[in-house]
This record gives sequence, structure tokens and C-alpha cells, in this order.
Amino acid sequence: MFLTFNNHIDSRSFIHLITSNLSKIKILLLIFTLVSSPGHSQNFDQWNWDNQWILGFDSNNKDSIGQAISIDFNSPPPIVTSFTTVKDFWMEGSNSSFSDHNGNLKFYTNGCIIINGAHDVMENGYGINPGIIDEFWCPYGGSPIPQGIISIPAPGHANLVYIFNLDLGLPYFGIDTFTGTAPVTIYYQLVDIDANNGLGSVVDKNVVVLQDTFARGTIQGAKHFNDTDWWIIVPKSHSNCYFLTLVTAEGIDTILQKCAGHVWNDNDAGQSVFSPDGSTFCRVNYQNGLSIFSFNDNTGGLVEREWIDFSEDYFPTTSGIAISSNSRFVYISAGKKLYQFDLDAGNIGASKLLIANSDSIDGVFFNKAELAPDNKIYISNSNTHKYLHVINSPNCHGLNCDAVINGMELPSDNYLSIPNFPHFRSYSNTENCDTINSSISLDQKSNILIYPNPTLDEIKVEIPEINDCFNYAIYDILGKLLFTGISCDGQFINLVSLENGVYLMKIQLKNISTARMIFKN
Repeated sequence: MFLTFNNHIDSRSFIHLITSNLSKIKILLLIFTLVSSPGHSQNFDQWNWDNQWILGFDSNNKDSIGQAISIDFNSPPPIVTSFTTVKDFWMEGSNSSFSDHNGNLKFYTNGCIIINGAHDVMENGYGINPGIIDEFWCPYGGSPIPQGIISIPAPGHANLVYIFNLDLGLPYFGIDTFTGTAPVTIYYQLVDIDANNGLGSVVDKNVVVLQDTFARGTIQGAKHFNDTDWWIIVPKSHSNCYFLTLVTAEGIDTILQKCAGHVWNDNDAGQSVFSPDGSTFCRVNYQNGLSIFSFNDNTGGLVEREWIDFSEDYFPTTSGIAISSNSRFVYISAGKKLYQFDLDAGNIGASKLLIANSDSIDGVFFNKAELAPDNKIYISNSNTHKYLHVINSPNCHGLNCDAVINGMELPSDNYLSIPNFPHFRSYSNTENCDTINSSISLDQKSNILIYPNPTLDEIKVEIPEINDCFNYAIYDILGKLLFTGISCDGQFINLVSLENGVYLMKIQLKNISTARMIFKN
């Protein structure tokens, strides 16, 4: 007996049709496309200081073949455009921008100069990183330090914004086992965004916050428990210590040093992030793994919860990390692979899931990641590129997070960069993750083979002419996610845990999401 379907059918009628004929079915192999349409709601009653993202190059830059890029999150979906900025401007490692509470761009900076919302150099905006960076990098682009700069509103002053940035010195010059350069100074710049009829002015410049030896990047910020003040955190190099600066209405109030957990070696670039609820701080790169801390946003206390080794994976030092808006899921960029970890798990390391794999796509890597105002996570590449990867539903477990390689096309070239923001808002966490929110239509193009079907305990998936690993998820007939996994080279997939019945198997490969119906008897 054969079952035929219209291109779009009511899901309850579909379930009734299948279940009522199940006893008569011997072999049935149908292919469906899943057109995902996750609903995201944006909270517009928050301060919109991170609503404008700036990426890319100046069109006159000798190394550029494009223009600067703006991503505007003031209304969904985000608006992506290109524009002309000042000569020799280049967003590389250090990237920060700031908008007013209505989401209007006030300035952006690459750790060398500060540019106002009219795309001109702000008054007193040159030379914000004296020393090696100003001499050797700024004439040709921007600061190379990944996550080397961040902007926060000055507590108690609606018109003032702090920019904290790291320099480069030569503290380890001549030591064979160390990289010679490393940051030795944390500076701040204080910007009056209302000065000059709203074009802004740098009113305090290159103010020394602290001098020591610091990790090569990963400066990050988090709101204080009082929801007014701010913490700025910078790792100390060759240690497990972190400097925490408390910023209040009076300025720099307190500088603490907290030491806990894994000791990082000389390869200390990477990315760090706080969870949106302020309870967790994470830091990652491939040589030093993933350090996960509980954070006390009242006292600045750090306690390591878990350290996770990445020695089995190779990925560039320009790795990345972001945490979902519900503060549950951690996403790790690991070169050609993208992983998810569950902070609610008793053993976080054991919750590791591969959610995307670009092994078969030349030149595509996962690099810096950032949670955006639209609740999605955007991820840059590790070389010059015209796409950002997108995790559409990061609050969802496993493949339901809907990670899409090259999910946002850019109108011009970007290199490595993505803005570094603290979390400014309370995000919407209303998302249906337990069921497939989709319409079902017949797909005549796929030639994926699944057998035996029906099965007793296991199935094999073959994708002709494609020798690659793929992610899969098994759902019950109502669309509830049961489990996820990855399969390579025609491996058998174990279904022993499933009771007899009808299931959907979702397969993700090279941006293609397909599903097949499988039967167990």
C-alpha cells in the first residue's frame, strides 16, 4: 500500500493517516523538507546600546576589496548594508561600537581610532593605543588583539561612555619559549557622546587603569548585581588569575585579583564571555581548553566549575565562544567544528554535542561569536569572508538550535572581526524547542538512502557521492526531540532505546536539512 500526500497537510491529519495504516505498512521511505521558522521576539524596552554592529574595511585600504559593513538590529530582521568610512580603517581583532538608547550609532573603534556616527574621526579620537600598536598596526588598519576592546555606559552619566582597551608591550622579548609581545597596560577612554551636537568627543584619553602582564585579549564586561555599576575582567598572562575592575559613578572604584582553576600557558588568545544572567564566566582557546567559572556579580568572586580539554581537536587560536540568552547553552567555535555544551548538566564536558561541521567546505571556519539583540548568535570566519554563520535558536538543545553555516550574507568583505559587547539587556527566552516548528512538504530531489526500514534495532544512512559526517536528530511522531548524534562513513545508528512506532529522522549536511520517516517493529 502506498500513501500519497499533498505538498502541505495538516499535522494531525498526517499523524492519523500514518498511525491508522501502520499495521499495513511493510516498507515506506518518504523524504520531507523541514522549513524551520522559529519565532523570536525582541525586547524593545531595553537600552539598545549594542544595536549597531560595524565590520569590515575602508574601501581605500590597500588590503581591502570592499567597504565597511553595518548590521542594524533596530528592527527584525537585521538590515545589512555597506558604507564608506575613514581611510585606512580596518576592523581586525579589536572591535567595539556603541549606540544611544534608541539604537542610533554614536561611535565605533578598532583600538586605534574612534569614529563617530557620521563616519568621521571623533574629536580627540586619534592615538588611543600608544606604543607598539599605534606605531606598527594603526597606520595600516586596527589593533590585532582579539577581543582587545570593550565599551560600557558610565554609571550615573547618560552622556558618557567608557572604552577599555589593551596595548601591546615586549614583556617576554628574548624568552625563546614565549611570544615576545603581550599587553602590559589597560587604558580607558571616556567619550561624551552628546558633545559637538551629538558627534561626540573623547574627553579623557589613554588613562592608565592598571599595568601588569595580561593575556593577549579577552577583555570582557558584566553588570554588577546592583544593575548600575560594571565589572571589567582581564586575564593575567601565564597564570590562573584575573583582574576585575569595578566601575561606578565615581569612576574606577576597585581593582581585584582573583585566582582560580586552570593555569593558562603562553598561548592565551581566544575569547571570553559572561552569561546574560551574570552567573557564569567562560574563557576558551584550543591549547588551554574551556574554563567555566561561577561568577558572583556582587563581590567579583570567581570559582571554577569545570575545565574541559580540547586536545583532541585542532583549531586556530582565533577560537570563539557565546552563551545563549537563557544562560544555559555554551557554543564553542573549534576551527571546522561548532560545539554545544549544557551548563545545566551535572557533567558539562559530557554534554558536548557537535552541532555543525564545515570539514567539507573549503575556507570555512568558526571563529569569534556574539549573542545579538535578536536572540541569535552570529559567528565570524577565521579569514576574509562575506558570510557570518548563524545559530538561529541558541536556547534550544542539540540540532534544534538550528546552526546554519554561512547563514548571513555580507555585502562586502570582513576579516576575523565581530564586535565585543557585554550583555546590556534582558533577552526574550520564549522559544519552543521541544517540537519541530515547521511545515511538511514532499521533496523529490534528495537521494539519501536509509535501510533497513522498517528496522529492529539499527539503521544505516548513505548519501551517494558524499563521503562526509552528518548530524542527525530523532523525533517522535508528535515532533518531540528524543536524541541527537553524529554519524560518519555509513556507520550504523543504534535505535535500541526506541519503542516500536513511527519516528522522524532529521539529517543536516552542508546547509541542507532533510527528514525521513523511519519505522521500528
